[in-house]
Amino acid sequence: MELKLAKIKTDKCILSEKTFYVFTKKEYNSFSEIPPYPLLVEENEENYILIYGLQEFKHWRTHHKKIIAYVLPENLKFEDLFDKVINYHIRHHDLNHFEISNTINMLRNKNFPETDITNRFCRTLDIAPTKNMVRDYLSLQKINNRVVTFLVNKDAALKQWLIFPKIDGQSQKFLAKIIDELQPSLSSLTQLSKNIVEIAKRENKETKQVIKELKLKENIKNYSKQLALQKLREIVRNSRYPVLEKYKENISDKIKSLNLPKSIKIVPDKTMETKNFRIQISIESKQDIEESI
Repeated sequence: MELKLAKIKTDKCILSEKTFYVFTKKEYNSFSEIPPYPLLVEENEENYILIYGLQEFKHWRTHHKKIIAYVLPENLKFEDLFDKVINYHIRHHDLNHFEISNTINMLRNKNFPETDITNRFCRTLDIAPTKNMVRDYLSLQKINNRVVTFLVNKDAALKQWLIFPKIDGQSQKFLAKIIDELQPSLSSLTQLSKNIVEIAKRENKETKQVIKELKLKENIKNYSKQLALQKLREIVRNSRYPVLEKYKENISDKIKSLNLPKSIKIVPDKTMETKNFRIQISIESKQDIEESI
């Protein structure tokens, strides 16, 4: 089916159709004289219903009286409309994981059975057509909005997204505070969150209990922004791996007891997967050579 490209009056375009308001906001450097791409509208008697491009339309209508849009025929079968909209979006932006989650949630709210979602719609979304995959994506709906924005902006992998639905709402608010105040990297936040989840699972507690018992909120206040994130990760890691952290402390104490010159460093395997040590020798003078020998 060939789409008809047309210029339509903005006051003839209505926003009542919210089925496909599933896409996250995009940041554009600036809007030129035309939108970055035509919008999608559906014919509706004398008006048009906006199907795709809400963000662009809201900006466009404040500057111009007409918009450029592809016009979809009225009463298009939902499955065909779905394919048109999703494929059109993919032409301009890859679907992020939360957009896929929103789309699957929309299908569920429209009372499509799980078998239809897996057998029919997953193909268009380009994800594995399995019930487990659908349920994983639906679980992302539990994630705090600020954390969602962080994960989208950091282009997080699905396995990183799936850590956060396991964290209760109160704890996610705490993570949102960490994002805003400490600006963690993606790996720092996901590893911190994963360790909190694993401690909670091991001790059969809620994540908010773990955060409270480890006094993580207090440690944000007690340290500078530069040190707070490091301290939080250290506290949580020590709680998650107490034996390993004790072993690392013992090694560090033993190395310090050797009273080595500054030119020599003994470095254990950071992963602790082997018993190997690396010796680093820095030589800047004859004295360094003598001390090292």
